[in-house]
Amino acid sequence: MKGTVKPVFSFNLSHKTVEKKVCIGKYDGTHSCLTAVTNSDKVVIHSPHRRSGIANSRVSWSNVHHDIASLTLSQQITAIECGKLNPSDEKEVLIIGSPTHILAYNIEENMDLFYKEIPEGIQTLCIGFIGMVQVPVVVTAGQGGLRAFDSTGTEHLWLITGCNCLTLVLFDVDKDGHNEILIGSQDSMIKIYKQDTLLYEFTENGMIVDLMRPGHFAYASDNGTVGVYEKNLRLWRIKSKHKPTSVIDYDFLGMGTSQLLTGWDNGKMDIRDISTGSVLFKIYLSVGITKLLKSDYRGIGKIDLICCTVDGEVRGYTTSKINIAAINVMEQEQITELFNIKHALMLELQHYESNLKYNMASKSQQMEEFSDTPSDIGVIPANTRLQIGIATDIENNKSSPSIEISICTNNSTIIRAVIIFAEGLFSGETLIVHPHKVNVSKLSIPVKAPKDIQYDIHIKALIGFANSQQFHVFELTRQLPKFAMYALPKTVTGSPKSTEFFSTLAKHRSSGENCVEFHIDERIQRICIWINQNFLLPADIEAQSATSGKETRGGSLKLQLIALRKLTDICMEFNENGNVILHTPELEMAGNFIKSLSEFLDINNLKTVAKFPEITKQLKELFEKLNGLQETQQKLLVEQNEKIAAIKNLSVRLTDARIHDHKLLVKYSNDLMTLHEDLLTNFVIRLKNANELQLAIKTINELLQHGAKLRIGKSAALVMKHFKEAVKNNNIETIVKLFETGDI
Repeated sequence: MKGTVKPVFSFNLSHKTVEKKVCIGKYDGTHSCLTAVTNSDKVVIHSPHRRSGIANSRVSWSNVHHDIASLTLSQQITAIECGKLNPSDEKEVLIIGSPTHILAYNIEENMDLFYKEIPEGIQTLCIGFIGMVQVPVVVTAGQGGLRAFDSTGTEHLWLITGCNCLTLVLFDVDKDGHNEILIGSQDSMIKIYKQDTLLYEFTENGMIVDLMRPGHFAYASDNGTVGVYEKNLRLWRIKSKHKPTSVIDYDFLGMGTSQLLTGWDNGKMDIRDISTGSVLFKIYLSVGITKLLKSDYRGIGKIDLICCTVDGEVRGYTTSKINIAAINVMEQEQITELFNIKHALMLELQHYESNLKYNMASKSQQMEEFSDTPSDIGVIPANTRLQIGIATDIENNKSSPSIEISICTNNSTIIRAVIIFAEGLFSGETLIVHPHKVNVSKLSIPVKAPKDIQYDIHIKALIGFANSQQFHVFELTRQLPKFAMYALPKTVTGSPKSTEFFSTLAKHRSSGENCVEFHIDERIQRICIWINQNFLLPADIEAQSATSGKETRGGSLKLQLIALRKLTDICMEFNENGNVILHTPELEMAGNFIKSLSEFLDINNLKTVAKFPEITKQLKELFEKLNGLQETQQKLLVEQNEKIAAIKNLSVRLTDARIHDHKLLVKYSNDLMTLHEDLLTNFVIRLKNANELQLAIKTINELLQHGAKLRIGKSAALVMKHFKEAVKNNNIETIVKLFETGDI
């Protein structure tokens, strides 16, 4: 339902705002002030309740717009947030994040609460309570790390996330009275942490740009997807060609319950039912929306919805006094539904009439050139079926193996075109294939899955005859298993094979190779079920003897596979005593296998022993490099400060020389130019050093995160806890031991 709703107030900041970098804070403890970051990294504060203000060292009030102040900082601003950090003080503070530091600033008192260096940088901020911490904290997230600080700057949490966090919210997911941390990352992941422990992890198909908690929690990604989860279950999601910029919950329509509001980069704001995702109302603005907020901005004790746009316009909406959704919504839905049915029937009738005309024309003209095709060219046989086969193709294309989707018909009909839709599998999520030859009844399509996740594949095929002008559309849905990009080294055909048969295909492995070892108490039959469900094998594995055909109570299995992405060998050994050895050079791959197996077998705690000599060597080298880079950074900083002090001194002397000695003036000018050049060179070196430092920290974080993922439950949380302590103490030997054994 489209409509026009007048805002209850509006104003313009006279500055363009940046997506996500808008917040509302009560800096005097009473009145709401909208705060936004401009394109030039200036902070603009709108304070309608304070018409005049005293300029201080940072905040300056506009002489033209008396309700707008500006705050200028000497660094790039990557995130801002407002909130109450001190429980004993009603005044809220402004938190500013940069690529290297965090600043907590009390605007009312013109005072810094704390200013700290954040090596991993800051991409997003949030203020609230987490876990068992009794005071409010500001949570920062950036490249590979997450931290929490109280009002004094004391660090209460440091977490290695292993991803570039773009957005975060605090929300009680498990309903235990304590907030969990939800983060959305650049690599399309949504992660939920309870203190140090990773509770849930979801993979979407676009960079997560916003998260929101409406009782459930909603997300928005840069590929146009908006969806809602309830705990770890996704209720719904929709896809648009435009990019969502902000999501929030608010009772806009006066229904008595909150709706999900989404702001888009094309200026649209849609209101949806949180449980179903159905659109209840739409509003269109002339420019893109940067942020949706809610606050008692008018100071009347009523929460308003505040919509900020790219050009700096701010609109305030309030909850409707009457239920807008109830007005003509049912009637509108019924009309829309009937119109869609009518449109579909009219289209079907049009196709039948066109088919009839074409067939009659074909009979009257007696087309001899089509004598080998049925006379009813536009109609295909009633028993026509579309057959789909999905298998790994390693024999025909050994240099670049892939998954092969085979599509064929069961008669003389041909395939004119195939459309495959799968989120995250193709660029643009859709693949359209036209056969190279004109008349083919079988088509093979190579596909490569970029991640180890399940993919739903929706296939539409146009089926007809060679001379058909109209084609029948066949629709089928298939699912790629999680580990479809792993294939047997040899071709296997026929009926299900025994564990003994697959074990004969595996190579002998020495215990010293790259591997992970652990113990599980589980029947081999359950292991075979997990493999059959999660891998794309040409024949299922059955836990039975090859001679007797009976199921074995114990039994072992050795499964040799090839990873199609990097063409590396993998071997999984499941022994009779419950010991499992997973041979693979890929650390992330091992973690994915262990996580999937633990979820299937409902294992809540799992200890493992990891033997990756190359990775432990890499860790040692990275920490040595990190220490060297940090020492270099300190030396360069000292050298920079010395040069700045020398420049200041020379500047004073230069001023004196202009009056008393022109020869010294030339000398000091040349010296000053040399120092400026040295300072620029120092900056270039420091920049290169900082980039290398960030890369080293990122790589270390990723390796430690993958090392923790080799364990499950409490073991993983304990490893991460000891990892952090060892990193703080720069204890490389402890880190290596933790990585290998999981114990100190």
